[in-house]
Amino acid sequence: MSSFFADLGFAFRILRKSPLFFATVVFVLALGIGANSAVFSVVDAVLLHALPYRQPDRLVMLWEKNPTLGAFVGDRVPAAYSNFIEWRKRATKFAAIAGFADANFNLTSAPEPERISGARASANFFETLGVQPRLGTSLAAAATDPSRTQVVLLSDTFFKNHFGGQPNVLGQKLTLNDLAYTIVGVLPPDFHLPASRDGSEQRKPDLWVPFTPADNSDPIEFNRRKMQVYGRLADGVTLTQARAEMAAIAQQLAEENPTVDAGFAANVFPIYVEDVGQELKRNLTVLLAAVGFVLLIACANIASLMLSRAAIREREMAIRKALGAGRARLISQLLAEGLVLSGIGATLGLLFAQLAITLFVAMKPAGINRPEEIHLSLAVLLFTTGVAIGTAVLFGIAPALQAARADVNAALRHTSGWRATAPSGRLRHLLIVAEVALASVLLIGATFMMKSLVAVMDVDPGFRPDHLLTMKFSMPPSRYPSNATIAGFCRQALEKIAALPGVKSASFSDGLPLTRIRLTKFTVDGQPEPKRGSEPTADLRGIVNPDYFHTIGLRLIEGRNFTADELNNRRPLVIVNQALAQKLWPNESAVGQHLRSVPSKTKPVPTVSTVIGVVANTHQLSLEEGTRPEITKPMVDYTQLTLAVRTALDPDSLVRPVKEAIWSIDRALPVFELQTMQQVIDDSTSQRRFDAFLMGTFGFLALILAAVGIYGVLSSLVAQRTQEIGIRIALGAQIRDVMVMILSQGVRMVALGLLIGIAAGFALSRFLASLFFGVSATSPVTYGEVALLLLGTAAFACLLPALRATRVNPIDALRYE
Repeated sequence: MSSFFADLGFAFRILRKSPLFFATVVFVLALGIGANSAVFSVVDAVLLHALPYRQPDRLVMLWEKNPTLGAFVGDRVPAAYSNFIEWRKRATKFAAIAGFADANFNLTSAPEPERISGARASANFFETLGVQPRLGTSLAAAATDPSRTQVVLLSDTFFKNHFGGQPNVLGQKLTLNDLAYTIVGVLPPDFHLPASRDGSEQRKPDLWVPFTPADNSDPIEFNRRKMQVYGRLADGVTLTQARAEMAAIAQQLAEENPTVDAGFAANVFPIYVEDVGQELKRNLTVLLAAVGFVLLIACANIASLMLSRAAIREREMAIRKALGAGRARLISQLLAEGLVLSGIGATLGLLFAQLAITLFVAMKPAGINRPEEIHLSLAVLLFTTGVAIGTAVLFGIAPALQAARADVNAALRHTSGWRATAPSGRLRHLLIVAEVALASVLLIGATFMMKSLVAVMDVDPGFRPDHLLTMKFSMPPSRYPSNATIAGFCRQALEKIAALPGVKSASFSDGLPLTRIRLTKFTVDGQPEPKRGSEPTADLRGIVNPDYFHTIGLRLIEGRNFTADELNNRRPLVIVNQALAQKLWPNESAVGQHLRSVPSKTKPVPTVSTVIGVVANTHQLSLEEGTRPEITKPMVDYTQLTLAVRTALDPDSLVRPVKEAIWSIDRALPVFELQTMQQVIDDSTSQRRFDAFLMGTFGFLALILAAVGIYGVLSSLVAQRTQEIGIRIALGAQIRDVMVMILSQGVRMVALGLLIGIAAGFALSRFLASLFFGVSATSPVTYGEVALLLLGTAAFACLLPALRATRVNPIDALRYE
């Protein structure tokens, strides 16, 4: 061990004598190792980090399902509260079942009204997850003490932001939706809900309150599908057994209550499946593999430099060997140099990784639900250490073995200059082929990802997102007890906003494209009556005033718009989109057709609505999802309002004036989620931009590293063959012949690497075709573009050494040893 430490000390001294070589290798390593550490920190936070619950492997999410709603929506339907109650009564395969429903609160005790994201949870919710508050108690007391139902549990973030983290918070009051709540506890800092819907949704409630009997006294609310339900499997129960029991219970409920549950079944998924979607796992695996390719290219580059350096030091190694140094000792010395280089490169790489993580978090990729958890953890540091050691071995072993095999007599006969042995030259050529192949694979993937991003950004959303400001309101029942009072607020607000300078139009609705969907079932007059539970469905949009379509820039294709009187009095009229019109009436006009609502316990007599118009399609879920059938009708449910304002000015300049207009009507009403529609689109494409940016960056690094490697090998080749080139020129060889000789060697290496890389890229691209959008994985144009880019870059890298070869002076070359 002492000899190895001596080798490390000698390595430091010898590397100090070659500052350019030292700086080049350390910089390349810092890029390669830093990029790997940064991507691994994302993988560690998203895929490897344990969920902060007791025995998370026993936790599952319980959903309802209905195939008629489509794959994405229908597989995971929130549970009706009525069914949640029955599941808890009838299920025996679970140690506990708990759930919550979204419940946003207006906090009016602050200097400015504030909307707080919250939840109403069953009393056993946190006990089911196995989470203990850091202060106070959970909501369990509310289950047995009716006087403690007006209590609230704080998230750690809310506790710190609103109370400064002071422990005397317990017992204080919060005014939420005009009601006083007593603070009974604070959740631990590491608590967060898992994501849901295969990782696509993340809820972050700041306040938790218990369900009360009054919360579900309304029959409509009692049967509304709004519950996020969690279960803890009983000891010895498997996931298959739990699924079988829930399927049986769902069938019983459908038979007992067909009005609510016909066509619905149950789904059970492990909590880890819900938290991280398969698409995100695949994306991160691809990125980790890509950055690994960059590191391999860097190692190949450094190995090539080390081989050149070993050739220069061949005489030194021969003398050490002649003086009694064994093969193991020589290998140890060169590996020590590699460890010094990789250690310093890894240290600088961690600084680079920290900068990259900051950039990752700033990009806010939509698929990564908790970017704040991405940091240089102990696992990342251990990973970086392992990568540093591995890279030292990868780029150091070949030169070490080459030096250990050196012929002492032959080396000592070369008293000056240097030479590259044939095995060393062949190995360096193979390394270049490998670099080009790896770079080709990365560039192919990066090109497909960037083309996919361009294709997504070129998708027509169906409306005009420019100059469109949006915001939301949550109306407290204490001040707005009926739809009529909310409608009155909307009319006043629209009058005041329309009078603001720069406002073209404004409209209230219950949501906008790309932000929210609600489903409705119906039947079609004149068509066969479907079986109960299998009725057709469409997304439902409720609007308050006729300016909705004009405000968001949605084109009317056929028929007419609503009148203000029809909306105010909620006439049974609807406007459908092209997707629904073509689906229901492909060979006739949709205008004048009739849709009939599905009877329910609260509305046993169906409502017949007349279609008065057809509008263009919009993308409701994302730009990458196909358009869905949609029905627009007069607003019925006013629980959440969305305001859209079409402006002639910069939308951001109207944020404050619009808020002041709202507060002139109700000073205690929070205005939240203020953003332009372009920001909504940017958020929906953030994961795609994140992936394309990283793949493009890795592809660019690979291209530069491959070019540097080609340049280095050909430069050493020119130096190695200086005497030969001089003799050829002295014997009459033309400049063109010398250039062709050098360029041909570079082209052969590049062409072979390119063929291997394109073949590998073709195979991988077909496997990863699901990650691409709007571009075929077998597109010959893409492969041709990558080939031209690599060949052009390689030609430039080859050209400089070739030009240098043409400037060899025959007289100087003949004196060259």
